[in-house]
Amino acid sequence: MDWYDDPNDLKALVPQYPGLRLLTELSAPDFPWPLPQWRLRMADEFRIFDSVGRQEESDLRKTGYTIQLSRRERWDILTTTAIPQLGLEHVVGMIAWYMRTHNPERYARACAEWSWDLQQLKATFYQNQFRWPDTQY
Repeated sequence: MDWYDDPNDLKALVPQYPGLRLLTELSAPDFPWPLPQWRLRMADEFRIFDSVGRQEESDLRKTGYTIQLSRRERWDILTTTAIPQLGLEHVVGMIAWYMRTHNPERYARACAEWSWDLQQLKATFYQNQFRWPDTQY
């Protein structure tokens, strides 16, 4: 998560920026700091944030998918649970979204595993039935 994604991190910048200080002074103490627009778009698409921007468990995670598992275990979940329940496009989109929102230097292992999963999914199931998502951070 980047500094601009967490309202507490943004609030910490208030003393340094007069504009933020003014907004804070004019707003109520319980002002709901907005999420960046791209986060809101992705949140709507994948339903992973609640109404105040806290991260919830994604649909993909609910199937048991996590990079903490071995490649074989993840592949079994992807092919026997995630794709049948969510569909290939949603699964691929979610994994690609993970990659786009995580710094590859900071999350090198995670990005490598997500990339491996996407390569396997593309080679096994993809037949140009939808636009393959971008994974660039």
